[in-house]
Amino acid sequence: MDIPAINHYFKLNPMQVSPKQLLLDPSNPRITVDMKKRNDFSNSELASEELQEEILRKINKDEHHVSELIKSIGQSGFIDGLANIIVKKISTSNKYLVIEGNRRTTAIKH
Repeated sequence: MDIPAINHYFKLNPMQVSPKQLLLDPSNPRITVDMKKRNDFSNSELASEELQEEILRKINKDEHHVSELIKSIGQSGFIDGLANIIVKKISTSNKYLVIEGNRRTTAIKH
């Protein structure tokens, strides 16, 4: 991930949050939940347990290799510089939408 290039377009601030505060992105191209609604989810929909569980079911499929990622993180931890997860604050809450790092977030949530 090229952080300097991203910083050209966005202001990124390092921070630490609990995995419980991270919401998986239903608009992620790998796991799009509803193509008609792709970028039109309200904040309450994003945070809904039902939607988050649906995303988890989709991203936990073998094709996304989350079980291998869980094993790798367990054995080696995060490789410095590759562990950054890009998030966007969900207004009026203490939740963050994962923009980059949905597979890693899924592995962490396990």
